[in-house]
Amino acid sequence: MAVQAGKTSVCEFESRYDLRGADRVIVDGEGIVGTVVPPKEKAGTKTPITRLAIRFETKADALPGMRDVRLIHAARSIDAGQIVVVRDPIIVETLNNDTMKTAQKIPLPAAVCGALEKAEDVDFFEFEVKAGTALTFT
Repeated sequence: MAVQAGKTSVCEFESRYDLRGADRVIVDGEGIVGTVVPPKEKAGTKTPITRLAIRFETKADALPGMRDVRLIHAARSIDAGQIVVVRDPIIVETLNNDTMKTAQKIPLPAAVCGALEKAEDVDFFEFEVKAGTALTFT
């Protein structure tokens, strides 16, 4: 998951454990504040909450790079994962980009946020650059 410096983003965390009661977010480093988006629950149900949305407000001067994120629950700390802070606009991978023919077109500059959808997942992306342009992949 990625967040862009100077923007507000909502990312969804998924866990095999019940996230019910998680009410605070701690993000390592400076320049990012995370808040839990209260889940919509049906009245009277106690179904485990395994997906939780987090709103990240990222300052324009937040340093790029990986950040650890922890969800705080009244009874325990829940290590939720990591996010990466980027400067460029975020492009989320489409699901139908598994062949050269269906390559996802990416406008540059961009930070591509992808996922492994299956074993040995291969994804294709297409972009245009002028000769002599330096590209950075991280």
